Amino acid sequence: QRRLQCLVGDALLSAAATELLGTYGPQHREELLEHWKEVLERLSIPHSKDFDLASYWIVPTARYRLHTELALPKDIHLEESLVFACLQTSKWPVFYDPDHLAPGFLQKFFPGAVRLTMGS
Repeated sequence: QRRLQCLVGDALLSAAATELLGTYGPQHREELLEHWKEVLERLSIPHSKDFDLASYWIVPTARYRLHTELALPKDIHLEESLVFACLQTSKWPVFYDPDHLAPGFLQKFFPGAVRLTMGS
């Protein structure tokens, strides 16, 4: 029932996040999401207080498979980057992965994809 009440606000947060946050790092993404939540509060638009983009788009069974079968490291920022890569098909996906945890997973998830790094 609560998820249904928050549907409009969560959809607005998701749309804004997927369109605008892909190129930013985790801290800036979080700051912008908090700002947008405050705007929704001022406009009295119900939304999930604990909105999480990865959880909004990736159902628990798919998340389990990503981690067990495809070896995605358990990192919320990588999960968000995966959401951005899948939803922003008209743009180059940007993965925030300063520790280089994702390459093995990405090669399995996107077979045949070209990997570019900063300075390439």
